[in-house]
Amino acid sequence: PERERRLLMDASVIGRVFWPSMLEALDPAPWLDDALAALNDREFIGREPDFDMGADVAYVFRHGSIREVAYNMLPKAERRDRHAEVARLAEAAFPGGSTSLTPILAYHWREAGDLTRAIDCYLRAGEQADHAWAKVEAVRNYKQVLDLLPEGDNRLRTVKMKLALAQVAIDHIRFGDVAAPSRSLDSGGD
Repeated sequence: PERERRLLMDASVIGRVFWPSMLEALDPAPWLDDALAALNDREFIGREPDFDMGADVAYVFRHGSIREVAYNMLPKAERRDRHAEVARLAEAAFPGGSTSLTPILAYHWREAGDLTRAIDCYLRAGEQADHAWAKVEAVRNYKQVLDLLPEGDNRLRTVKMKLALAQVAIDHIRFGDVAAPSRSLDSGGD
């Protein structure tokens, strides 16, 4: 049915895991609970208790292909608008931001076409991961920044250095050097 298809398309933009409150913010519909129940009964989606946020129940797509088909049914312009709306909703719901939210925001801003915000979020996510010694995640985020920064941007050199230092730390850990480099870019420089 149309309403269930619409709900799946909206949910596909949010991500593999999604919440009714976000769906309602994207498209306030009185039939939302009924459509969620029908999709759950038909095993398109399922409850995901690990991601519940208080009274807001989390759902997950049961199969990645269902999400992919629903996502690809949305016209690109509408997809961009939905990604921007999801990013704004997430920022409003968590105004201080969080370490786990930053890369999600970066993804949504990139898909919305707002490269300035995407770069800022990916850079923040890389730095947060770097400080938490999640070096693989730091490398992943710094690479995203480099992919998005325009040639000649004055941040290129700094991001390349941060990427290299995170990669060296990974190599030290991987090859058993317990005294990983402790040099920090936070002490100055660019």
